[in-house]
Amino acid sequence: MKPTNLRNLGKIISVVRVCVLAMSVVLFTACGADKLQEELDLEIDLVHFSSDKTDIYPGEEVHFVWEAESLYDFDVRFFLSKDTRKSDDDYRFIKEQCGYDEDHCEQYDRVIFTCLFLMDNSLDCDEDNKLISVNDITPYLEELPMLGYVIIEVCDETRCERAYTELNFY
Repeated sequence: MKPTNLRNLGKIISVVRVCVLAMSVVLFTACGADKLQEELDLEIDLVHFSSDKTDIYPGEEVHFVWEAESLYDFDVRFFLSKDTRKSDDDYRFIKEQCGYDEDHCEQYDRVIFTCLFLMDNSLDCDEDNKLISVNDITPYLEELPMLGYVIIEVCDETRCERAYTELNFY
């Protein structure tokens, strides 16, 4: 064999080695993608939800404190409910889009929504002194006092997480 043929054969073997190594890395990554996604926790996670009171009277405020983590933008919704499970007859009183691009309710930050219950049965909510919702909750309040719950629901494109806290209207 000529020396040029040996050099070409050496180059071909080197290229084949690089291709085999690259294919091994691709196959290893593809096979471990589910485990990698699980370790990175790419799904929405509701870390915390609480309120500063369980009973509210006209003229009073209630503070809802919550935190969610997600790599993607997500929706947050608050519902008034007669029980601890979300259902179609619950009354949605807050719906916000949250995430990195939003000027409020950013992921990985603790968020506080402050809601004021007024004599006319309105529930006005703000975040950082910016009004985010005004609600006439008369249809929800069948009678006073009304024992109930506030359900938070945070959802990304793949799933939702929920939590609740007691809130009784007087």
